[in-house]
Amino acid sequence: PNATIPVWVYTNAVSVRLVLNGKWITPPYTVTQFRYAKFDVPYAPGTLEAVGFGAEGEKWARTAVVTSGSPARLVASLLWNGCDGAGIGASIENNVALVQVDVQDGEGHFVPTAKPMIRFEILSSEGSAPASIVGVGNGDPSSHEPDRAQQRSAFAGRAVA
Repeated sequence: PNATIPVWVYTNAVSVRLVLNGKWITPPYTVTQFRYAKFDVPYAPGTLEAVGFGAEGEKWARTAVVTSGSPARLVASLLWNGCDGAGIGASIENNVALVQVDVQDGEGHFVPTAKPMIRFEILSSEGSAPASIVGVGNGDPSSHEPDRAQQRSAFAGRAVA
């Protein structure tokens, strides 16, 4: 298909250009006073990079997104442990941890369109403190799923417990 995709780049650079699969696809665009540039880009799978430039044309920053494949795995990461960096330990009462689960494809790329139901479970080891899941979420303001549950569908490829 001949689809074009709106691409918004938020930056503090003076100008920005886009690179699609190693080829420059836009001329330098002077960033607006609101610190963004908007492009309409013909869709093509691969890697889309935004390159920010300074006033003298020097490269300031670069970021990229990659077309993802089908969802293949869930990857959990600790976002916050509620202990001022001291870690989660059995000696501290009322520990709280915020765990994010991202959906990835077989190559480890984030899949922002994935919406699988994710079931959360705590696996305890011998001698560990008792634990429970106190809530789940996904950032979807239109979701009617309960916040106090053991599962949550991903929204934009992500869920939290």
